[in-house]
Amino acid sequence: MIRIILFVDFVAILILFLYFDKIYILNTQVAFGSLCLVVFASYKSYKNNINNQIKTNNTNMPDKIDKIDDPYDLYSNTNIEIKKPKQNNIKNLSNSITAFASIYRILSYMVLIFGFYLLNTNHILNPIAYLIGLSILPFGILTYMATNITKRKK
Repeated sequence: MIRIILFVDFVAILILFLYFDKIYILNTQVAFGSLCLVVFASYKSYKNNINNQIKTNNTNMPDKIDKIDDPYDLYSNTNIEIKKPKQNNIKNLSNSITAFASIYRILSYMVLIFGFYLLNTNHILNPIAYLIGLSILPFGILTYMATNITKRKK
């Protein structure tokens, strides 16, 4: 997937180099690089959150063989318990805040804003080129998904 995204970025650089000024390339690369940081930081934060959940609830996870033999948990000997709704407390709030506002995500958004700010203060910001740079990653992901769908059908 990374190769496809980098290929789309290379094609965008090539087109901008042939038809536009170097400032367009700078704008697209600042936007693309900072967006990649944001996506990586979100992934890292999500991965850390999942790992923390696995560490805390490791004993409640079903065995893989049990899951295959009884996928709907029909033959378990456990009694049905009615769970009380979660109370809003400080622990739940702290867990949600750490997932939402991780240091990775905050720093990556600061890089995104700082890059935009630097381009704007030096009067070289081109909003169209910046938006093209922001669209490289989603377009690369869509290209990757389209190629995988065609491979699955064959």
